[in-house]
Amino acid sequence: MANSNDELADLCLDHAWRDEIDDDTRWLLEQAGARINRLGRRCLRLSHRLEELEARREESWLNNLLSVMGFVCLSATVCLYTRLHDAWSAVVAQCARLRDNLAG
Repeated sequence: MANSNDELADLCLDHAWRDEIDDDTRWLLEQAGARINRLGRRCLRLSHRLEELEARREESWLNNLLSVMGFVCLSATVCLYTRLHDAWSAVVAQCARLRDNLAG
């Protein structure tokens, strides 16, 4: 019993060249072994490609998250600046009123 695709392909190719195997069966076993090998390589390429796509998707998700976080931080900064500006304006106005009251 073969434990892997490679072993199964090797068994097909080895069995194909036994003396009692007829030409049609030999050809079929050779084709089966070669096809198993090609499909195995294709599966490896596809799994590698899938891993690359998953990594790229995770990177894209992270970039989106960082963009949202940047926007939130910028919005918070603008809000804080506006409140500080309003507070400073109130302090300046209060100081002007105090000065006017002291002068007058």
